[in-house]
Amino acid sequence: MRVILTAGKGGVGKSTLAAATAAVAAERGLRALVMSIDSAHNLSDLFAVPLAHTPTPIRGSLFGLEVDLNRELRENWQAVTDFFLTMTANNPRVNQLVAEECAVLPGMEEVFGLMRLQSVVETGEWDVVVVDAPPTGDMLKFLRLPDVLHWFMEKYHPLERGMLQRVRPVADALNWPVPTEASMEEMEYWYARVGEASKTLTDPESVSVRLVMTPDRVGQAETRRALTWTNLLGMTVDGVIVNKILPGGEYPEPIASWSHRQTSLIEEIEREFSPLPVLRAELQPDEVIGAEDLTAFGRTLLAGRDPAALWWREALVRWDESRDGSGTLHVRLPFLKKGQFRLLADADGLVIHVANQRRNVPLPLAVQRRTMRRAHYEGGWLRVQYGPRPDSA
Repeated sequence: MRVILTAGKGGVGKSTLAAATAAVAAERGLRALVMSIDSAHNLSDLFAVPLAHTPTPIRGSLFGLEVDLNRELRENWQAVTDFFLTMTANNPRVNQLVAEECAVLPGMEEVFGLMRLQSVVETGEWDVVVVDAPPTGDMLKFLRLPDVLHWFMEKYHPLERGMLQRVRPVADALNWPVPTEASMEEMEYWYARVGEASKTLTDPESVSVRLVMTPDRVGQAETRRALTWTNLLGMTVDGVIVNKILPGGEYPEPIASWSHRQTSLIEEIEREFSPLPVLRAELQPDEVIGAEDLTAFGRTLLAGRDPAALWWREALVRWDESRDGSGTLHVRLPFLKKGQFRLLADADGLVIHVANQRRNVPLPLAVQRRTMRRAHYEGGWLRVQYGPRPDSA
């Protein structure tokens, strides 16, 4: 099964491109599902077909799905919601609706989107799943969730669970509300599910991200950052799509100057993102609505390219060992500038901070025991040098 995430800042047309990709895959005979985990669902509008929480037939072997947060809460968060209701039961100012809203913690939408994607993958029913991802900032939160939850559960959860077990008899006697065993088990369940989804998303053989941008400087800068951060999180980017390009032709001023700037910028984008394939999608004369229009649009964009293929693959983390026993960890992070990153040695691996993003890069046990010597950045690669193994002296 192939999983493709279309990502980019809001308004670049990633929903249209996700829908078109899935439509062409289905036209080629693949069983294709396009699903939206963005709160601003618009796949139903694009296909002119009402989509539901479960895969809905669109045309032929093409299906669509839009994640329903309220339903996910009912199915996966009911015990925690009940706990919030218990806490506010004696407060006349808090009704059931308010208590349920309090139970929706920040980031819950991303959590349940990730869990829903994992459940879709586990069915094994699809040849390709195309995900209409949230805008770049929200997508990064979505992709960082496994690391964040791992850190929280490993550092704090065992302590909290032990304290709750000790104070529960006293709390029950005094009628104080404390999280129930069911709510704690529910949190552990979705933590485990998010961990499984993390393994799925970082599988370079089957999962990739396609970055969508518009031909302007802001879009270019955003896509550079998105490529760096996506690589930092261990995900493969296999293509860039420049959307809403003015078609070739003669234009009056100032549109002629605008068209010329776009042409020059796209050539620059192709050079700096190389060897990633860069596809061009022209601005359409009318809205692309319905499966037929989306298929035609996708067919023109792909120009014979297989929509479900992995267009580019590169090892994002590599370890080289020298004859003297020392070694170098190579991490692919394009478009960094001096002073934009810092490194911390952690018990579990190497922590890399890039701007406001961070990732813990797990290291083999033999590498964890080595001393970090120096790090330098060159040609899109962060290279961290380690000394020989302690037992090799």
